[in-house]
Amino acid sequence: MDKIIIHWTSGGWFPNATDKEHYHFLIDKNGKTINGKYKVEDNENCTDGKYAAHCGGGNTGAIGVAMCGMFGFKNSKNVGSYPLTKVQCEACFKQTMF
Repeated sequence: MDKIIIHWTSGGWFPNATDKEHYHFLIDKNGKTINGKYKVEDNENCTDGKYAAHCGGGNTGAIGVAMCGMFGFKNSKNVGSYPLTKVQCEACFKQTMF
């Protein structure tokens, strides 16, 4: 694997089934990491269709990590009903450090 791509889910603070299909790791509101459906190794080769599809055209060799939240985001002054939390961001940064 040669890259980690960090996302937000654009949903609520906890992962749903769709989120788990698209990311290797999800971080909920409380900073808890939840594994997605696919293993990191599944993204070594994406030609079989069995991989975490988190970045259009950029999934091969990529680990997808998503923080759960940001549903209703419009702009920096209107972040919606589920803004990312400090503990969530800290957990994400800790998980993605080398």
